[in-house]
Amino acid sequence: LETTGFSREDGIIEIGAVEIVDGIRTGCLFQSFAYPLKDVHPCAFACHRLSDAFLRTQPKAETVLKSFLRWADGAPLVAHNLSFDFRMLCQEMDRAGLSLPNGQQIFCTMKYYRRLFPNRTSASLDAASTHLGVGKLFHRKTHGALVDSEVLAQLFLHLTALP
Repeated sequence: LETTGFSREDGIIEIGAVEIVDGIRTGCLFQSFAYPLKDVHPCAFACHRLSDAFLRTQPKAETVLKSFLRWADGAPLVAHNLSFDFRMLCQEMDRAGLSLPNGQQIFCTMKYYRRLFPNRTSASLDAASTHLGVGKLFHRKTHGALVDSEVLAQLFLHLTALP
């Protein structure tokens, strides 16, 4: 996810996802930008470079969320900073009158990485993927929901294959 900022008043402006079935990337991707309810905070803009002018041309978040839920079809959701991403997803869904399927499975690669490597000073997506040598094809200057999901997919597959 990419968002307008980091507070409870902020909203989702991009969703990106990579499908994994039985430990294999299928090549099926989801990516969509969303028109937010409020302007992008300057700190968030510095991370993802998504401008208010561009986002005003995108579908509303409710439309994007409905598309994403159809695409995900109840599959487990994986995020690297689940406490943030899941909170933002749930609050945006609440605003739209939507909800996740009952029993929705979720997995946090950051939490799992920290459990496997407790002595690492940073557990960010960049730090974890660099430490494990995954996601090298995605040399990125800014964050984006889809490119982050591509790196996350590689990290998830690597972490879950470790003994």
